[in-house]
Amino acid sequence: MWAAAAWELLLTPFDQERLGGVLVVIHDVTEQRKTEELRREFVANVSHELRTPLTNIRSYAETLADNAGELPPNTEKNFLGVILNESDRMTHIVQDLLTLSRFDSGRAELKLAPFPFGQAVQDVYNANLMEAQRHGHAMELDITEELPEITGDRERIVQVMMNVVSNSIKYTPDGGRIRISAGRQDRRVWMEVADNGIGIPKEDRGRIFERFYRVDKARSRESGGTGLGLSIAKEIIDRHEGTIELVDRSGPGLTVRITLWWRARTMEGNKRVRRRRRNTVERLKNLLILLLTLSAVVLTVRVLMFNGLVDKGPRGWLDHLLSLLDPGQSVPADDPEATGQSGAAAQPVRIAVCDGVDRFAVQYDPAQADRLFSSVGILLSEALSSAASPHTVPESAWRDALQAPGVWFDFLGELPLEALYAWMGEGGSNPSLTATARQLAVAQDLDGGVSLYYHNESDGLYYACETEVAYTGHMDELVSGHGSNGAFFVFELEADRGYAGLAPYVLLTSATPSPLVYHSANPLSSPDEATVSALQAAVSFQTQSDALYEIPGGLRLRVGRETLEIGNDGTVSYHTSEDAASRYPIGTTDGYTVSELVETTRRLAADTVGASCGAAQLYLMDITEGADGTTEVCYGYSLSGAAVLLPEDGCAARFTVRNGQIIDYTLRFRRYEETAEHSLLLPERQAAAALEALSPEGRELVVFYTDNGGDTVEADWAAR
Repeated sequence: MWAAAAWELLLTPFDQERLGGVLVVIHDVTEQRKTEELRREFVANVSHELRTPLTNIRSYAETLADNAGELPPNTEKNFLGVILNESDRMTHIVQDLLTLSRFDSGRAELKLAPFPFGQAVQDVYNANLMEAQRHGHAMELDITEELPEITGDRERIVQVMMNVVSNSIKYTPDGGRIRISAGRQDRRVWMEVADNGIGIPKEDRGRIFERFYRVDKARSRESGGTGLGLSIAKEIIDRHEGTIELVDRSGPGLTVRITLWWRARTMEGNKRVRRRRRNTVERLKNLLILLLTLSAVVLTVRVLMFNGLVDKGPRGWLDHLLSLLDPGQSVPADDPEATGQSGAAAQPVRIAVCDGVDRFAVQYDPAQADRLFSSVGILLSEALSSAASPHTVPESAWRDALQAPGVWFDFLGELPLEALYAWMGEGGSNPSLTATARQLAVAQDLDGGVSLYYHNESDGLYYACETEVAYTGHMDELVSGHGSNGAFFVFELEADRGYAGLAPYVLLTSATPSPLVYHSANPLSSPDEATVSALQAAVSFQTQSDALYEIPGGLRLRVGRETLEIGNDGTVSYHTSEDAASRYPIGTTDGYTVSELVETTRRLAADTVGASCGAAQLYLMDITEGADGTTEVCYGYSLSGAAVLLPEDGCAARFTVRNGQIIDYTLRFRRYEETAEHSLLLPERQAAAALEALSPEGRELVVFYTDNGGDTVEADWAAR
């Protein structure tokens, strides 16, 4: 006891009433000494960890400077690669230190929200599968039962899972076995990562969660580790009141087990839970009052009338009622004669809902986006219908709108607001909607009102329109209760997070996207008579058989000055002389509106390429005014909420309009079918780092598919 303790003895003379004496003060400084020792060790470790890459960077940079132009190109490239790797290592160390600093200071708040634990484990497995395969590892996933939702910070928990799996991949010799399993026990869920790697000696197991502690320092630094990953992981799990530990096992390798409660209760989480309980109670009170006052039928009809759904035909109100009860149910098209994709381009591919504190967002998941849009899309419809004249606002107002209570919508292409308004089913027109936009937001203002915000990419400006949407009692009901799934915009991050190369309004989530792989085919590769006849009917180009003849690579139909060509490569093109009447008029002889232009071309695209594209969706890519008085309207394919890049101009359908009629169009027929496989993508952070190296000015990081005519298409990252 005395040997382990440290004491400090202070002696000082004092004179009290001329009586000599000595004041003796004894302090127990054991804990202080331990703290100081830990601090010195920590500073020494940090200094060493930063000094090593700095020394390497300086050495290689000096060599390059002293021998400029004399070194072989391969040598220079290798030296630059070392400098970049060491810089990344320093960046990771600093980022990890900042993370620990926030934990120590209490500034690292958890964003608690329900999320499916099993899906998180699946996402981690998908994100690491490619890296494991690169090392020749056989990695398997074992989830034998349905796992419940848990309450926690999904982004942080996934970070812990990723760290554990990444360590297993790093420290297992090539060609090893890694098994990820998950399950439930009582009120807890667990995840285990087991490998047959080098393992950890017994004498080191008690210290692996200490900061900067490494079992094999040389091997760890070689693999790029900072020595802080497991200590950060333990901090995160401890804050969730869970455990992370090593599991005893026989044989070589290591097993790490993470255990969490179904319902984590931290101080932060309890506050939010209490707040939401109060909100729920108030909503139940209002509902009970309504139920006591109105019959179920009257209430339903009134709600439908409020949402503008009753006037949708004899089955419209019933179909929409069923769709509200079952969001997965499809709703028939309003026009019984419509074919193809009647709702093409009408749905956003990214949506973010914010209640002022939490944000829930979806992207690259059309089914989930559709379900979310079915509940909050009414806000966009109401904002478009009541929007006043727009006025420019500073970019800061746009950022405030994205963080205020409201909904952010992102479409794949720039849409005329007039056409978007028509697609939302309101009918009529709003003379204020003359712009085009891809990103819009319906958000609460500082004064309590609700405005429609949008970014016009054509002029680069931000606009706001006052609306008659009421926040209290309506909008607040729609945006509350979604919770948070860890989504954030780049502009909300600090500069040290490694996303400096991205545009500020890129939406990032905690999970790496895992879009499907699709089979692709050309439905016109060998068209028979029935296929040609159906295509003629779809484009209203039915004619006598003697007007149809073969040409190299396809068929040609000519009627007067109109020509239709059907290529075996899946391309269908139409052309008419400028002084001849087209069979595709737009609007009336007095002119046409933008909405009529878009709707006419959209229907033609939907009835042709949209009717045979399988799992793909159409979206409006662009509307361009030409110097020769023509207007071009282009539509593209999308898969899993991501654009499909086709050869040449990338359009699935391109229309040229002059004097109120379509004088030229090109259709590219492609059919896409889902497979059971998923595209393996880099984690967002790594993709962002690669983008920054290639394009430091700040671009959008997006997922896309490339279709060059092969049998399959896979997703990948791209800069837009």
